[in-house]
Amino acid sequence: MKITIGIPHHRSIKSIRRLINGLNNQKISLLDFKNEVEVIIVNDGKESVTSKIDFNVKNLNLKIINQENGGVAFARNKIIDSALGDLIFFLDDDCCPKENWLQLMYKRFLINKKIDGVGGKIIPLPKKGLVNEYYNITNRLEKPTVDRKTGEIITIITANCGFRIKALRSIGGFDQKTFNKNVFGGEDVDLTYRLKREGYVLEYEPEAIVFHEYPDKFFTIFSKYANYGHGMKIYCLTRNIDPKSIRQPRFNIISCIIYFIKFPTILKKSYLFFRKRTSRLKSILFSIFDVIRYIGHGYGFLIKN
Repeated sequence: MKITIGIPHHRSIKSIRRLINGLNNQKISLLDFKNEVEVIIVNDGKESVTSKIDFNVKNLNLKIINQENGGVAFARNKIIDSALGDLIFFLDDDCCPKENWLQLMYKRFLINKKIDGVGGKIIPLPKKGLVNEYYNITNRLEKPTVDRKTGEIITIITANCGFRIKALRSIGGFDQKTFNKNVFGGEDVDLTYRLKREGYVLEYEPEAIVFHEYPDKFFTIFSKYANYGHGMKIYCLTRNIDPKSIRQPRFNIISCIIYFIKFPTILKKSYLFFRKRTSRLKSILFSIFDVIRYIGHGYGFLIKN
């Protein structure tokens, strides 16, 4: 089977170089596939990556597509449209795959001909600092979200995933019109929902690991989760999803009030969680980070227009 590795890129020069090095260091040499593997980078913005990076492309059949900024869903659709592979694996430009990542993801599709999509495991990139330590402990993007009752996958995180390309094309890829350049999140939830609605089978491969670089500034905690919350809001409104079914508050004044007055409970719960894992002082700080995350998500989901 031919393979396409797709990477939407937006400005981050240092991280895209790290990602390319990670692909060059895969245990399955991409040369073993001869011309069966291609890597497509869609540069989503005016700034050309080709003018900034001297890529080490000795093992890669690399294609770079430059486009005006249209958002990550638009960039991934450009990859889907251009891909020659039977399988398409997505990585984000702030990620770096472990050396056996491609081997394990590819093998999963070889072993089970009935699956249409696979989500891998996401681990924070080791970095110094309190914010990074907080993300390392919480790591809410580690694995696909599953339904508590059925155990079925609800969301495959597109920072580390693979699909049969015919499945993606059959549903029209990502909804780039709804999840445009002004929406930062939710497009992967929406994609998973539409794949499952059409009966496609999704699985989790916990050994296929990708390291993800989280923002390391304190003020980014609020904005990051406000974006996530906003993306989930748009997903619920677009697909007419009851927010309670995905563990979100409903869109009314009472739910909004209840959500925000619960932050003392969140603070206590977070402190008990962190106290089992770190010092008292860090537990207090990380609990405050968690409240900021909680309020940020609520703002994005309940208030942001």
